[in-house]
Amino acid sequence: RGLGVSATEFTVKETTLSGGADIAIALAISGDPTEDVEAYLRRDHPDVGHLITLSAPDGPGRDAVADDSAARGLALAAVDAIRQNARTRQPVGVHLFQCGPLALSVLIGHSWNRMPPTMLYEDLNSAELYAPTFLLPT
Repeated sequence: RGLGVSATEFTVKETTLSGGADIAIALAISGDPTEDVEAYLRRDHPDVGHLITLSAPDGPGRDAVADDSAARGLALAAVDAIRQNARTRQPVGVHLFQCGPLALSVLIGHSWNRMPPTMLYEDLNSAELYAPTFLLPT
């Protein structure tokens, strides 16, 4: 991984939602969005068959990203885990939900390649739960 990058292993939780061909990834870094993401997907996205939550190694929390090395390690591990799930499952698309620092999202985006089309979502902090914001094409 190079100098200055901490190796990271995520805690993985998988929830089967339907027989849909898409997968959803919930990154639980500073908090755990799984419950809200699952409710949103069940209500609005029958095309999503599985929800995979990737949690910070010591669990989500305000201190899950200790320093810049840990951030880079988390970003690379997230991309690797998502890419592996995409390779194994061959989804039509990926739905990505992130609960973590903006800088971590930027690092993840910097390494985002060789992925299926991916829809990013914004947390609305309301009964609507989420809104699609941007599609990253193949």
